[in-house]
Amino acid sequence: MLTYREFKEFRRPRNEWKNQRVINRRVDWITRTIYCYYLEYPLLKLALWLKLTANQVSIYGIIFGIIGAFLLFFDIYILKLIGCLLLQVTILSDWIDGDIARLNKSLSLKGSFLDKIMFESVIPIIFLSIGFSSYFTQGHIFYFSCGVFAAIGYIASKHFFNLKINTVLTAGKKEVKFRLNNSKELDPNLKNKFANKTSKIGKYVRKIDFIWSSNYIIIFLTFLVIFKKDYLLLAFYGFTYPIITIRNYFKQINTGFDQIYDWITEGNTFD
Repeated sequence: MLTYREFKEFRRPRNEWKNQRVINRRVDWITRTIYCYYLEYPLLKLALWLKLTANQVSIYGIIFGIIGAFLLFFDIYILKLIGCLLLQVTILSDWIDGDIARLNKSLSLKGSFLDKIMFESVIPIIFLSIGFSSYFTQGHIFYFSCGVFAAIGYIASKHFFNLKINTVLTAGKKEVKFRLNNSKELDPNLKNKFANKTSKIGKYVRKIDFIWSSNYIIIFLTFLVIFKKDYLLLAFYGFTYPIITIRNYFKQINTGFDQIYDWITEGNTFD
């Protein structure tokens, strides 16, 4: 069985590699330390004891996330707390599935797909659940609208990048194959490399882009639910996600495809 010391040694290179790639290294390092080194290990050990595969962990993470998101609809404090707890399990499963896949050397396209759709399935339901709850329990049409805008914005923002990946994979198969066969060492500063090509405003946005990441949406939600202010999540993301979506739309149109090729080359499938 994997000891805690073995787990830390196994996870450290991956965390250090990730910390080199992100813009705001300090914030990302804090969350990775808390979740990976202190919260993930017990669940990873349980999953290994149960002999779960990486794909099974991903599926359970999706199921727990969807159930947790739906529980946010009910205007009952304890149910919302349980929902947030299940969503925390979803965050952890996003790391556990990758670790199991690397431990068992079982990386696969199906696993990559399940890992990719995990939050894309859960986050929109979170926004809609809180929005519908605010409307049906308190008649807040404003927060309901914010929930709808946030959900649509999140889906659209992800969709633009996915469309660009699909374009490269379908129209540029020979180029992808050539780059994969001739790729050298992975660029540890990949994310910083492309951030340097953006405008000054874009650079400031990139430094706080963790705010719009799926993990942090759930983390912020948990704190707001504890203080019974979960509707504030809608007010923020309902206003900012449409703006971010429009920005991403023009960004994906105006930028080239090198970032997509690098993303494919480095095999960015598991956390």
